[in-house]
Amino acid sequence: MTTRSMLGIDKDLISDTTDIRDMMYSPALVSLEPELFPEQLLLDTDSPRIAVGNQADTEYCTGFALAAIIDIQRATMLLNRAARSQQAGTSARSVHPEPWEFQPVSARMLFEMGRLISARCTGSGSHRYSIRSTLKGFYHNGVCLRKDWDDNDRVNYLTVERAKSAKQISLGAYYRLRHFLSDYHGALAESGAILVSAMLHSGWQKPPLSVSSGIIKRADETGAHAFVIIGYNQDGFLVLNSWGPDWYGPFSLDGQTRTCPGIALWRYEDWADNVIDAWVLRLAVPTPLSFEHSVGSQGRRFGYLAGGSVSQRRNSGDESPQGKDGLEVAPSRKTVLGHYVHMERGKFVQNGSYPDSRTSLKNTLNYLDRRYSNTLASVGKKPPEHIYLRIIGDSGSTKDAMHRVSSLKRRLRDRNIYPLTFIWSAELANAFAISIGACMQEAIKQIPEPSDERDDLIELAVRAIGVPLWAQMDRDAECVAKANGPLELVFARLNDILDRRHPAPAKGSGKIDLTFELAGALVFVAWMTRLGTRAIDELRHVRHIHLVMPMVESLRLARSIRSVVPDSCREAADFLSRLKLYFPTESYLKHSSIAYYQRTWFELVNNSFMPDNLGEKSREMVSLFPDEFLERVHHFWPDARYDRTGIEMTRQEDRSADLRWSLVEDRFLDGLFDDRTSSS
Repeated sequence: MTTRSMLGIDKDLISDTTDIRDMMYSPALVSLEPELFPEQLLLDTDSPRIAVGNQADTEYCTGFALAAIIDIQRATMLLNRAARSQQAGTSARSVHPEPWEFQPVSARMLFEMGRLISARCTGSGSHRYSIRSTLKGFYHNGVCLRKDWDDNDRVNYLTVERAKSAKQISLGAYYRLRHFLSDYHGALAESGAILVSAMLHSGWQKPPLSVSSGIIKRADETGAHAFVIIGYNQDGFLVLNSWGPDWYGPFSLDGQTRTCPGIALWRYEDWADNVIDAWVLRLAVPTPLSFEHSVGSQGRRFGYLAGGSVSQRRNSGDESPQGKDGLEVAPSRKTVLGHYVHMERGKFVQNGSYPDSRTSLKNTLNYLDRRYSNTLASVGKKPPEHIYLRIIGDSGSTKDAMHRVSSLKRRLRDRNIYPLTFIWSAELANAFAISIGACMQEAIKQIPEPSDERDDLIELAVRAIGVPLWAQMDRDAECVAKANGPLELVFARLNDILDRRHPAPAKGSGKIDLTFELAGALVFVAWMTRLGTRAIDELRHVRHIHLVMPMVESLRLARSIRSVVPDSCREAADFLSRLKLYFPTESYLKHSSIAYYQRTWFELVNNSFMPDNLGEKSREMVSLFPDEFLERVHHFWPDARYDRTGIEMTRQEDRSADLRWSLVEDRFLDGLFDDRTSSS
């Protein structure tokens, strides 16, 4: 529970840090009125067009303030449309209903989504939040109506129904205000409201307010609070608060004294002394499917290669949606929700821009169940033709991984294929990439010119942190594949769903394709080793298991497969025929060097990450030594028939130097699902 010394004042609300990535508001060169008040909203009547919020004793001030601005803009748009229709001779009733039936948005959702962001920003699980975190929560999730998520609702997470409703109301743009009086006046003239946080004092309390003729008297500071500025006069700003309609006071406008529920005058000198942050925003056009196509100012492909982190290549490290200075726009959570499982260090990521939970995963599986049961056919959601599960590795960063999730969703939508991606080590790998850069810099100081000696020195320096990292990734992979873990939860539910539609799937007719990319092969090894022979039944609806350039030791991979099919038998032949291996060619390897390290990324992992406990020969990586791995397969199952030709055909063709796996993935998917379509 947040600490307060009086109603509505919040000591967990903090100022937004200075950030050069913030887009600053620049006022337009338009004439300004000497006084401004939103008359069209009828705030001073018994039936105002937007209701005054009442956060009571909650800490939801940022949510209520942002909700008020959203409702002001929505109501203003409706009124403007009605006015245009009347001018055109159309009935205003066809534009909005009469009497006014405006549905407010959920302040609770705005606050809860912002709180998820704020815990990530503070680097801890504490709930110290700011206006920026609330705005970013709105960007990533949108907002549903209050009737879908009431302020007192005990279900305080994002359900499928709330998420779908929230796509209709999205953030278009937002700018930070400099504390110049003219900027504030210009922003009010353009947008109608400003989202503000400030230090409050006892002068804001209702009893002294009513005595002071509506003017907030200055007194000792007691804490911070978020609210909305909706107008101004010669003495100060008119603020809309969230302490209920009984909090108000008279103010002067056009030479007359006015009173409005929830509104009072904040003098300019009080503003100058106590304002903390101010932001102005604009809502997006309500076209939910279009926002997944947002790009930066230099286009979607500028700098986006999955072989390296966008944040590293552009030196941004940001998940900001604003796309400043050519940075690629980060996918909003609402465009990828339901298509990812996000874990770090073996646990669901519960805060930040892309939070996740076991409940969220269950909601996704419930949604798939409803689609397969045809209960959503009335809204155009047919049963998916196929399900594509990806367990990725070496994604570069969470932002990069989510770009691929968004791209995959778009690419497969027209084929009615439902993709679900497991992201389980993105931040760990991204942090490690930074450490590798430091190791390389030290090696360059000793040996400036490229040479085998310098590469050896880099490998030696990286090994000190590489082996512990690989051990941690192994542990994380085991958490993904553990009993009652997320992978088992997904397959238990999907098998149940598909058993009802396809009780005895014929060979090659499975509805699931399963791909393990790069270090994702560690999850495959952990999973197969744990399941053993039970994997045959667990994977009964899987058509193919794709191991794409697996970053795992040959012996470990072979042993994990042998734990599933220990003997050379019919089951072994069937399982091996479904296992597809994709190896990088010499050309692909040639172009996978990183920075000052002239050898390949695969060699760095092999030489500096792999542990020594299996012996030098046993720790050879599958992607570097595919023939050795296939010899082991032949040794374990000499009589088993498997598609050796298919394995050879799946080797990547020669590619130009600037392409990485995410870009050649297009052809991989085309071949995969064209084949599925023709064989299903």
